[in-house]
Amino acid sequence: MAIAPDTIRARVAARVGTLSGFTQSRWVLDLFGTDSNHVMHRAFAVGLGSTRAQGAARSRRHGGTLVTTQVIIKWAYRVRADAQVADYDSALQAEQDVIAAIQGTALTDIVSLELNSITQRQVAPSGDWFLSSVIYDVQHFYPIT
Repeated sequence: MAIAPDTIRARVAARVGTLSGFTQSRWVLDLFGTDSNHVMHRAFAVGLGSTRAQGAARSRRHGGTLVTTQVIIKWAYRVRADAQVADYDSALQAEQDVIAAIQGTALTDIVSLELNSITQRQVAPSGDWFLSSVIYDVQHFYPIT
């Protein structure tokens, strides 16, 4: 079966949202973290990157064209001035928790879900926020009507 990109984004966001203390941001991925007013402890945003076709094949059985869509998850973790190293380590543990949660995403209508890269691990110049981004490649049939 074909699955729409918005459904994939929502499924991944729902999985991350099951983690203790994690809350989906009201800001879209592209704006999340660009301003300190956009972040809070364990806030996250999920967005989509590029979608690329896997050849020109279209499957009538699945109702779409086989593609790979990048799913990008970005989150923030509070870093205290008096415990920066300990909080950095805790943020790295939270990163592992996010990855484990995404790996548990239901594969209904998804061909594959693979970790592509961890593209960002940085502490904001203000020193009070750790920001991290993870990219997954999701292979699925893109619905074409």
